[in-house]
Amino acid sequence: MDSGSAHHALERLANLCMRGRAAVTPEHAYRSCASAIDLIVHITTVDERWIGGERHRFVSQVLECNGIGDGGRPAVTDVFAPGPDGRAVPEHDPVDLADYVRVGFDPDWLRPGRWASAVGGQR
Repeated sequence: MDSGSAHHALERLANLCMRGRAAVTPEHAYRSCASAIDLIVHITTVDERWIGGERHRFVSQVLECNGIGDGGRPAVTDVFAPGPDGRAVPEHDPVDLADYVRVGFDPDWLRPGRWASAVGGQR
């Protein structure tokens, strides 16, 4: 699925849900997405081949879905948001951080400055 952001991907998923069955209302589609999705990881592709560069893919955004929010749409937390260069940087701790830690997630990855050391000095 091609989308401009993780927020846009959530909208696209709800629209696809409504297209699949005629009886699905927008409220039901958003409720289904909110109950079925924990995280949305958005990957951006930058193609610089036209200027002699390379094609790059990187994570630019990670959203956590936290149930139903205002207006019947999924409530989300921007865990990682696009930084100055478009690559994801820590924004907020996930609501379900304890669950992620329990299954092996290192919460230090959510701290500024952790990224350069985590990937060998490169981003």
